[in-house]
Amino acid sequence: GISSNLPINESTDQCPINPYGFSKLAVERVIQDYSSVIDLKYAILRYFNVSGSDSEGVIGESHYPETHLIPNVVLAAINQNELEIYGNDYETFDGSAIRDYIHVNDLADAHVKALEFIINNKDNITINLGSGIESSIFEIISAVEKITEKKVKFTIKPKRAGDPPNLVADITKAKKMLGWLPHSSNINTIIKDVLTWQKNKYY
Repeated sequence: GISSNLPINESTDQCPINPYGFSKLAVERVIQDYSSVIDLKYAILRYFNVSGSDSEGVIGESHYPETHLIPNVVLAAINQNELEIYGNDYETFDGSAIRDYIHVNDLADAHVKALEFIINNKDNITINLGSGIESSIFEIISAVEKITEKKVKFTIKPKRAGDPPNLVADITKAKKMLGWLPHSSNINTIIKDVLTWQKNKYY
């Protein structure tokens, strides 16, 4: 939701403003309720914006329509089609929405470490998984332009209902409790891996 506590830690009030967020919160509560009556340990992993692909370009996301920002910006650069940006008047430093992007490889590593935590500690854990770095939409566009050496054409559309202005993770707990670090979750690495995947994929 729209949080006054930034970056967002695991104790931040959960106040979803869209159906996607409500569904995640509902599942968390089902897991917690189930665990309270059944001897089942859990790790609730709160993903921020997952992106990237493997660096060889063999495995990546491919779906239609594509809704995620970074693949869409990369595709706009490659194909020279026009990108749609929803809102440039958020209360952020450049007017565009800010998000926290985590590389899928780092996310996979965190899953392994979370499972190891449950096995070794016989305890439940709730963890934010992000990079801890904020990136605006316009910063993403600029980074893609530099890497591809192509201009990204875009048009500004009205804001969409349910889009918070700023979602960035506090990953202190993940580092401390899991011994985890997001080694690949810088924007340039993510974009380069997405670009490799988009150039290599076959339909």
